[in-house]
Amino acid sequence: MNLKSLFILCILLPFFCIPLFSQSELWSPRGIGGGGALFSISISPHNPANVHVSCDMSQLFNSVDFGESWNVYHFTSVGGSNITGKIAYTSDSNVQYTISRFGDAKVPVKTVDGGKQWTPLTDPTNGSAFYLLANPQSTMELLLTDYTTIFRSMDGGKSWRILFKELTPNSEGCLLLGALWDPSFKCIITQAGVYISSDNGNSYVKDQRFALPSLEGMNSFAYAKSGNNYRFMCITHSLSGIYPGKTGAEFRDFMNIYTLDIQNGIPSSWVSRTSSLPTGTKPFFCGMSATNTDILYLAGGNAMNHPSVLKSIDGGKTFISVFNTVNNNNIKTGWSGTGGDRDWTYGEYALGFDVSPNDPNYVAVSDLGFIHLSSSGGSDWFAGYTASNTLNKTGSPITQNKSYVSNGLENTTAWNLHWVNDSTILCANSDIKGTRSTNGGNSWQHVYNSFGINSVYAIAQYRNTIYAATSTIHDIYQSTYLTDSRIDNGKGSILVSTDNGNTWSNKWSLNYGVVWIALDANDSNTMYAALAHSINGGIYVNNDIQHGGQWKKLSSPPRTEGHPFNIRSLKDGSLLVTYSGRRVGNAFTASSGVYLSTDKGNTWIDKSSAEMKYWTKDIIIDPEDPQQQTWYVGVWSGWGGAPNNVGGLYKTKNRGSSWTRILDLPSRSQNTNRVTSCTIHPSNHKEMYVTTETDGLWYSDNIQVETPQFKQIASFPFRQPERVCFNPRNPEEVWVTTFGNGLRVGHRNQQPPSVQWVNPTMDTTIAYSDTVPSIQIMWSGKTDASIMQSQIRYAPDSTFLFKTDTITTKGYNYQLPKTIPGNDSSWYLQARVYDGNQWSAWTTALCLTYKKTNPKPVVSWESPMNDTTITYSLTPPLLLIQWSGTPVGDIQESQLRYSTGATFQFVTDTVTTNTFSLQIPSSIPGKDSLWFLQLRVQSNKQWSDWSRIIQLRYKKEAVSWIDDISDMNYFIQYNPATSTIECSDPEEFKAEIYSLDGKLVMIGTFMQRIDIRFLSKGTYMLMFIKKGKPPISFQFVR
Repeated sequence: MNLKSLFILCILLPFFCIPLFSQSELWSPRGIGGGGALFSISISPHNPANVHVSCDMSQLFNSVDFGESWNVYHFTSVGGSNITGKIAYTSDSNVQYTISRFGDAKVPVKTVDGGKQWTPLTDPTNGSAFYLLANPQSTMELLLTDYTTIFRSMDGGKSWRILFKELTPNSEGCLLLGALWDPSFKCIITQAGVYISSDNGNSYVKDQRFALPSLEGMNSFAYAKSGNNYRFMCITHSLSGIYPGKTGAEFRDFMNIYTLDIQNGIPSSWVSRTSSLPTGTKPFFCGMSATNTDILYLAGGNAMNHPSVLKSIDGGKTFISVFNTVNNNNIKTGWSGTGGDRDWTYGEYALGFDVSPNDPNYVAVSDLGFIHLSSSGGSDWFAGYTASNTLNKTGSPITQNKSYVSNGLENTTAWNLHWVNDSTILCANSDIKGTRSTNGGNSWQHVYNSFGINSVYAIAQYRNTIYAATSTIHDIYQSTYLTDSRIDNGKGSILVSTDNGNTWSNKWSLNYGVVWIALDANDSNTMYAALAHSINGGIYVNNDIQHGGQWKKLSSPPRTEGHPFNIRSLKDGSLLVTYSGRRVGNAFTASSGVYLSTDKGNTWIDKSSAEMKYWTKDIIIDPEDPQQQTWYVGVWSGWGGAPNNVGGLYKTKNRGSSWTRILDLPSRSQNTNRVTSCTIHPSNHKEMYVTTETDGLWYSDNIQVETPQFKQIASFPFRQPERVCFNPRNPEEVWVTTFGNGLRVGHRNQQPPSVQWVNPTMDTTIAYSDTVPSIQIMWSGKTDASIMQSQIRYAPDSTFLFKTDTITTKGYNYQLPKTIPGNDSSWYLQARVYDGNQWSAWTTALCLTYKKTNPKPVVSWESPMNDTTITYSLTPPLLLIQWSGTPVGDIQESQLRYSTGATFQFVTDTVTTNTFSLQIPSSIPGKDSLWFLQLRVQSNKQWSDWSRIIQLRYKKEAVSWIDDISDMNYFIQYNPATSTIECSDPEEFKAEIYSLDGKLVMIGTFMQRIDIRFLSKGTYMLMFIKKGKPPISFQFVR
C-alpha cells in the first residue's frame, strides 16, 4: 500500500470507528419531496427497476421499484455529490463500484452484496477521483481517473497502474466518457478522442480515424452494438471549455451532435445530426441502450428554460421532443410543472440522465430539483420525487397548495420546525421557501408561493399570530455563504399569518436578509430580528409589532461584523445572541461569538471563548437551570490557521464566564469537527441530541454530569442534521431538520406496527371453471387503534421488482380485480400497515395460484369462415362444413344446427357428430333460399356456447348453352371428387376453380382431366370455359 492510499485510509477510518448508539431504529423521511439538484443517474443492466441517483447535498439514493420509493445510503457507507455516485455495474449484480464523497475526499469504493456495505478501494488518486468505469463482462477490470490520468486495475481495485495522461493540446484534464471492452475492439473515449488498444487493454494509442472537427471535443458519449457493428454518438463543446466535473448547468456550450458507424472494425466519418434537433434545444447528455443502434436520446435544456429530452428512432436522422413540459402534456407531475407551486423553470435543465443498458424504454432524467422517469421510451413520464398516489394527471395544470407525501427522495434543506397546534406544523426551508402540514407531518404543502424569497429561517408565534423570518439568500452561514459578495446583496422580510399558516402577508420588508426572529420573553409586543449585512447587519428591535411599529438597529457587539444569528430572550430581560462566521479574502475574521446584553441591546458583553471567535452556530439554554445560567454553544472549525480544530459543543454554567468543550468529534483529524446545535429532551433533561456538519446525529443520556458521554446514533443515515425538535404534544416523537435531506422523524421507545394475514393465511390455489372469481384479501394491524392506513401490493414474482400495483387503503381488506390473473397463473401478495409514524415491515409473501379446471370448450368456424353465396346451375351441390374446438383433444362431440331463421326458433335439423366436419345434404336448400347455421362442441359434459351464425345463400342460375341435362355428361365423377374431375369431351378447355369466399385457387388449360389433389377438403366453384361458348359454372365437393 502506497503512502497516498494510506493517507486516504486514515481519512476514512473515523467513519468506521465512531462509537455508535441505536437510539431509534427507524428515522422515516418526511417532507414534500424534491427541491435539490440531482446528478449521476444509474439504471442497472441487471434490473431496470433498480436506479441510483446522487445529490450535491452528499447523499446517494437508491430505488428498487423504478422511482416509486427511495432509500438513502448511510453517510458512513457511501456518499454522493455533483460528480460522484455514478454506479459502475459488472457482470455480477451484487458487485458494483462507484466514487464516494467522504468529506472533501472523492474515493473509489466497492460493494459485493448489492449495496448493503461499501468498502474503500486502494486509491491511486489520493482522494481526488473523478470517474470510474467497470467492464460489464467482468467483476475485476476497472478504469479510474483523477484530474488528468487514467488508471487501470485488473484485480477489482486492489492495485492500479497508469495507462496514460490526457495531454492533448487545448485539453483541460481528462474527462473519461466511456470505454468499449470487446477484446477485438477495445477503446477508451475522452474529450480529446478515441484511444485504441491492440494488446487487450495494456496500452492505448489515439486513433486519428475518429478525429472530430478542429477545436471541438466530446462532452458526452454513448454507443450501441448490433452484430459486429457499432454506432457511436457524441455531443461536442469547444475542446478548451471541457474539464473534469463539468455539469449540465453548462448545456449552453453545446456545439454539435455527431454519429459514427463502425462496420467490421472500420469507422466511417462523423456525421453531424445538429440540424435535426428541434429549434431551441441544447443537449448536454446523450444516451443509448447497448444493443439498439437506432434509438438515441439527448437531454439538456431549451429556450423555455425547461429540462429537455429528445429521442430518435432512426439512428439520429430525426429527433423529437419526448419530455413535453407544456401543459404537462405527457408527464404525471408532482408539485413542479405547468401551474404548479413551482414552474418547470425550477428544474430548468438536465443534470443527470441515463438509459437502461438493455432496454431503451427505461429512461430517467434529473435536474435542479427533481427526477422524472419513463418505462415507455419517453411516451409518458412520472415524477419520481413524491408518492405516486399524490401525483397529478398528465395534460392538465397543477393545482397549487396541494399536499404531497414523501417517497423518500428528500433532497433539500429544512432549518426549523414550528408546531402551530396539535396537527399543524410549519417547516422553514431553503430553496422551496417553506412548507406546511395539517396532519401531523404525514403530508406537506407549499404556502409561500406568492413571495419572491428563497428561504424561511425561523418562525415565532404569539397566540394566533405567526411570524416567519425570510431571505432571498439560502444556506446562510454555511461554508459557501460567509463572504460579503454572497450575503450583502440579499433582501429579507417578515411575513405574518393569522390562519394557522395557510395564508401569509408581507408585514415588514427589510433591506437585508432576515435570518432569525424572537419575541421578547416578557413583552409579546416586542420582537427582535437578526439581519445579515457586513456593514448594516445586526440585531434589530420593534417595540410595537401589534401596530406595525418601526424597526431600529441595536448597538453592535464588540468585534462583530454584521453576521448575527441566534437570538434568545431570557426571563430576566437579558438578550443573548450569537454572531456567525465571516470571511474576507482567504481568511475568517475574528467577528463571531456569544454576546449578552442586560440593557436591551444598548451595550453588549463578549461572552465568547477563544474557540468561538470565528464560526459560532446555535446557542441553547438548559431548561434544567431555572436561572438560565447554563448554556450550550455549537462551534464549527474553520480553515486557514486560527479557526482550525476549534469546533465542538461547549458548555457554560456561569453565563459564559468560563466554557468547557464537552463534545469533540472524530472528524477533528480532518478539521471538520463542527457542531451546529443541540436539543435537550423537554421532559427528561438528562438527554440531549447534538447535530453536526459531517458526523451525523449524536446523543447523550447524562448531559447533566461534569463529563457527559456522547454516542453517534447509528440508525440516523444523513451526515448533516441541523436541529432536533420534539413534538410538544408527544415528546417521544423526535423530528430532525437537515441540510439537504429534508425532515426525518424517529419514535423513542415505540415498537413499529405489525401486520398479519387473516384470509388467506397461507399459499392458496384457486380453482375455477369459467369466470375468474373475485378474491377478498383480509389482514389485521397492531396496534389496531393506531393504524391509519394499509398497503397491499401484488406481482407475478416473489421479488416484487416488477410489481403490478400497490393499493393504499384505510381498511383491512381488498378485493383483487378479476383482471389480475391469467389462466393457470401465480400471483404474490404482501401487505403492510402505517400508524402515522412508520410503516410496518411487509408481510411474508402469499402465493395465490389460479387454476382453471374443466374449462368451458370453445368452437371456431374453419370452412366456410364467413357468410357465403353458393350459385349453381342444375343441382344444389353438397357443402362440406368444417370447424375446430378447444381444448384440443378433449372434444367428445359436436352439433350443427341449421334453420331458415336467425333465431333458430324453427330448427330444420340438429346433427350430432364426433367429428369436426359435416356434409350438408343437397336436399336442404330450395331455389334462391337463405339458411342459417350454428355450431357447438362438448368437452367433459360441458357444451360450448353456440358459435356465431354463418349465412348460406343458395342462388340458382340458368345455363344458357346447355340444351339438355345430358350435356352435363361432359363431366363425370365431379361431385364429390377425390383426386380428379373427368371430362368426356376430347377437346381442350380452360378451367378456373374458386373457393366459396371468391378466392381463385387454380387456373389452367386442360384435356379430359383436372387434377385436384392439391386442394384442401371443402366445397369449391368450377368455371368451365370453351371457345365460342358462354362459361359454365358449378359447385363440387373435394
